[in-house]
Amino acid sequence: CNMKKPEDWDGVSLLPLLLGETSEVEDNVVYAELARDHIQTEAELIVMRRDPEKKVVWYLNSDDGEFYDLKNDPNEINNLWFDPACKKEKDIIVEKIINRTLSGMLASRQVATPKPQTAMPVN
Repeated sequence: CNMKKPEDWDGVSLLPLLLGETSEVEDNVVYAELARDHIQTEAELIVMRRDPEKKVVWYLNSDDGEFYDLKNDPNEINNLWFDPACKKEKDIIVEKIINRTLSGMLASRQVATPKPQTAMPVN
């Protein structure tokens, strides 16, 4: 199937990866989103970010989540979400998830402005 992706959709096809035509994805980072699903009824939105070393699953409006060190725990047995030693790294990845999610939502709803407003200085 050779369908074209709508211009306002974020993402790239993983078909070349699945067909064995490539062994890498762009930036070696994969995101997946699940929103208002009939099975995952406790979460309005779930976003997963995975790179070769770490996997984070963020649940909107929840203190719970998942954080795995894939190099040392490839089977995702040990959830490090509440591990104090991992807090800073987890928070950085969660910030990336939130920023990407919000940017994608905005891009899918509006055409970019020619000159985005910048933050006003505070004196």
